[in-house]
Amino acid sequence: MDKDTFWKALDDILNFGEFVVAVPNAAVSANIVGSISIGRDGNERVIDKDACHCHVHLEPEKIKYFSFTFIDVGFGEEPCIELKTQVDETVLRLYLRADRATARDVFAEFPYMNAEFVKGSWL
Repeated sequence: MDKDTFWKALDDILNFGEFVVAVPNAAVSANIVGSISIGRDGNERVIDKDACHCHVHLEPEKIKYFSFTFIDVGFGEEPCIELKTQVDETVLRLYLRADRATARDVFAEFPYMNAEFVKGSWL
């Protein structure tokens, strides 16, 4: 997917609601929680927590697809979008702070639901 499509799709995803943004790692967990949007750090686009200087830098050219799934991190299954690389490595997780019904409803309205860079489903 090209960079413009990546940022448009990600912007639509971030409008689903509040998220826990997590970098998956075996030894450390770093999370940003709350309303997240596309922001700027200088000339670079980033994922930015509203009303905070917290942000995540991304390299869209290394992201192959968005994977919509449910993951249980100890509190029951939660709707999650994983950003995956060309070799299927998960580099970022976006946990939607919502129940399955809400996740289903927002996914049903996602304009890129059937795009080749979207795997999985919340339906």
